Amino acid sequence: MKILKSLLILFALTVATAEAHAQKPNQDKHTKISDYLHYCYKENIFNGALAVIENGNVIYKESWGNSSISYDSKLTTTTNFLLASLSKQFTASGIMLLRQSGDLGYDDLVKTYLPSFPYESVTIRHLLNQTSGIPEYTTLLNARIEAIAENYNNNGTIINNESLYKLWLSLRPELKFPPGTAFDYSNTNYVFLALIIEKVSGKSYAAYLEENIFEKLNMANSFVITDEQRLQKAEIAHAYKLGIDGDSKKENGLISYIQMVGDGGILSNIDDLILWIQGLSNQVLISSDMIKEATLIPEIEATRSGNYGFGWFIRNLPFNGNKVLTHSGEFRGYSNSFFYDVDADNALIMLSSNTNRYRAEMNQAITRILYGFPYNLPKIGINEIIGPEIVNHGIKAGIQLYSKLKLEAKDKYDFSEPRLNRLGYDLIQANLIEEAIEVFKINVMNFKKSYNVYDSLGEAYFLVGNIDAALKNYEMSLDINPKNQNAKDMISKIKAE
Repeated sequence: MKILKSLLILFALTVATAEAHAQKPNQDKHTKISDYLHYCYKENIFNGALAVIENGNVIYKESWGNSSISYDSKLTTTTNFLLASLSKQFTASGIMLLRQSGDLGYDDLVKTYLPSFPYESVTIRHLLNQTSGIPEYTTLLNARIEAIAENYNNNGTIINNESLYKLWLSLRPELKFPPGTAFDYSNTNYVFLALIIEKVSGKSYAAYLEENIFEKLNMANSFVITDEQRLQKAEIAHAYKLGIDGDSKKENGLISYIQMVGDGGILSNIDDLILWIQGLSNQVLISSDMIKEATLIPEIEATRSGNYGFGWFIRNLPFNGNKVLTHSGEFRGYSNSFFYDVDADNALIMLSSNTNRYRAEMNQAITRILYGFPYNLPKIGINEIIGPEIVNHGIKAGIQLYSKLKLEAKDKYDFSEPRLNRLGYDLIQANLIEEAIEVFKINVMNFKKSYNVYDSLGEAYFLVGNIDAALKNYEMSLDINPKNQNAKDMISKIKAE
């Protein structure tokens, strides 16, 4: 009996030791991710939520920051974010479910379901793979944005999928290339896919996704933005932009008169998106064969940017060859990322509401932590340090701080041309144009071979009425880049006056 008891104790200790060794790497990764995000939050780089999955297990799930510009509304992992283009994978999955049930085929012509569709040879697959050649609708709307806004203010008229389609039929924009011959990312493709879902299912896009995806995966807080009732009740992170003073925040708000869905328009949160990843992994809704087809790269001229499946970019990790599905989602301050390693069942989901210009760096660092590689903290844009100094203490203090940090902390801060250029334009927007001129001068001094720095300095001089200096800088810009059309136009304008 004593021997049996000793063996049981030894077995328990062995299991406990093995479990401790198995858990330690995940604990280390959790700590590294948490430390990394704490730094990002402290430096105003990140306001959002993150989940990391390894081998199907959630090893990190946390939120950082606030859900609005007030400091008393903390984010949680159930706080909803507008997914923007992360929504495309759900639209594609809606089409896949209709294919799985035999209600449509990927190679069916779009005209089969939208009889007045203006492009004869475009198929559903072309829309899914972004190989249709159909141009971007946002370009079309931006050219008419004042009239659209006025019509909304006077008549309450919104632009949605149906009204965009009618406008498209009246204008009939030309295709950019023959369908299936090239890749061109166009949100219009996924607006039309949403219309096909509605036509085939007989339900609204919102109702179809709710019944066939969200409810079946218990994604209780996910919904489409056109659901006004849910929109009023939901806990939503409000996207904002940090002011040039480094403290004030301005909520971006949503454009109420543009309500397209399919290309975007879904609200969800970290907890629900974990369920979505698990549903993909376990083939709860879509069979493994269907997912394999959805992750095939279109047979067009090979380009990195053209590796688009059904709602995802398709990549292979360079160090092990694993197939990964990735996408980003950017809209009015929301900045989101999706990464799913199909072969290893690893994932990263990041949702942010503070116009996150560091998203790519953060993705890379957290992915490196996940796979056990060294990583770096993001370099903070020098504009985010110098801007508050200029606003609060003047341009001389800002320049002194810039010089000091460049000498003492060049590894911590990003002193690149775009950072100072961004600061200059932020100062112009704050009506601090003389200060902007001094910042642009620093950029010219540091990047003498860049046509853009002279172009920006020329613009600032023009705004304060120093026409001679403006002309001189525009001419310098054109000397460096003879194709700079803005410099050509401004030189002509100045000389005409």
